[in-house]
Amino acid sequence: MKKFLPLIFILFSLNIKAQSSVSASMGIDFIKTSSITDYLNENFNFSQSKLSEFNSTIFFSGSVGFLINENYELNLELGYLTWSNSTSSNLGIHNFSYNTILPSALVFYVVSGEGYLFKFGFGGGIRFSSLEETLPGFPTSANYNSTGFGGILRTDANTKLGGNFFATIGINLRFDIIGDLKNGDTPLFNPVAQENVNLNSFSYGIKLGILYKL
Repeated sequence: MKKFLPLIFILFSLNIKAQSSVSASMGIDFIKTSSITDYLNENFNFSQSKLSEFNSTIFFSGSVGFLINENYELNLELGYLTWSNSTSSNLGIHNFSYNTILPSALVFYVVSGEGYLFKFGFGGGIRFSSLEETLPGFPTSANYNSTGFGGILRTDANTKLGGNFFATIGINLRFDIIGDLKNGDTPLFNPVAQENVNLNSFSYGIKLGILYKL
């Protein structure tokens, strides 16, 4: 948690007079993590339906936006993505889940008018992932971590609700390179494919939220 304190401090201690907006949202991302999918399908999903190429995840985010000029905005976002999977066999239950914290900086082109606000932008940032796995027949879980980076393309449409409040619907494309997952110096290994497991991913998604314009 200590490594996130500088980012949290920056996001929430900036001079409020400089801010143009604050927002919060929740959405669904459809994510392709080929290495994770192969690991689970090849080693644990024997008698059950195989995982598809894209799987749904839950995504939460909060952000602050600062107008650079009339048409451009700098946006600082802190996102959180989570996914889990559980399968059972004669050996027992296999539980598998991962979470990713996604701090990002984005630049938006802004089109505004009476009662609406459109944003088109791109950006990226550092990625911090953690994964927990409990193998069948084992009472304790193993934890793995990885750090990487990623990029985002996003479009947000905001409709005025009243006062300075706007309802937001957004769509995004994201590509993350997070690398091999490790427990200390020990990587998560796929014995069938004979390779380490990583969290490199491509995703697309939709979010709903609320924006307050300052």
